[in-house]
Amino acid sequence: MSTEPFPGADGSKILPGVEASALDERSSVMLDAPDAARIARGLTEKYGPDALAFANERMRRAVEVGDELALDAWRAVIAATEALLRHMADA
Repeated sequence: MSTEPFPGADGSKILPGVEASALDERSSVMLDAPDAARIARGLTEKYGPDALAFANERMRRAVEVGDELALDAWRAVIAATEALLRHMADA
């Protein structure tokens, strides 16, 4: 799995031929912050630092299949995972 960060809404390429700006026109995040944090904790417990790579790969799959709800959910999980890993590194 790649640990390369997933581009944001700056118009950079997400995957070959997919513009990030095209995906930013969809609905807001459907996953609540507590749910994203719970999933992030579970992934971090299972995969450790590789949890971020796992979540990024899932987000890439959502892009590939055009699943906007999953894309939003994985973005929220990635943000929560990044925050959790930062907190763990600072502890």
